Amino acid sequence: TRAIVLKTVITGLVTVLIAMAVLSAVFRRFFFKPIEELAASARSLAAGHPWSVTDVSKRRDKLGALARDLGNAAAIIDNTQARLRATNQNLEDQVAERTRKLANALEAQKMLVREAHHRVKNNLGIITALLNFQKDSLPDPLFIDALSTIEGRVNSILLIHNQLYRTENMESIDAAVYLK
Repeated sequence: TRAIVLKTVITGLVTVLIAMAVLSAVFRRFFFKPIEELAASARSLAAGHPWSVTDVSKRRDKLGALARDLGNAAAIIDNTQARLRATNQNLEDQVAERTRKLANALEAQKMLVREAHHRVKNNLGIITALLNFQKDSLPDPLFIDALSTIEGRVNSILLIHNQLYRTENMESIDAAVYLK
């Protein structure tokens, strides 16, 4: 009787061990392995690689649904990233085009300022020459002195204009030196 009880206990223990091994294999195959596969795919996706859980996503249970949903989310993310890259490239192209246009407009503006400066300088030079010519033809020293004063003022304007043209900051020009 003792041998039968011992045999029954050992048989029961072996049966429990076998059942645990079978359950462990079943859990491993149908539960842990798919979850590990999902986790590995999620890590791969986070690293920038495409979503790839084909075995798990074919399942008809909750894990399969989760894998399919994650695959759909990954596809949406990929599509959104592609659209963002295209939009970013488009914006960078627009910025480059506008920068080029602004540089061209700035260069045109600089050329116009140089041309205006040249014309103002030439016109003031002509006024000075005309005043000198007029002074030479006047006999009265009072008129000559008046024309010399006007010529000095025109020269002051010319000097101030040249200083304005050469300065970066047009807010602070010391005109007092030229107006004395």
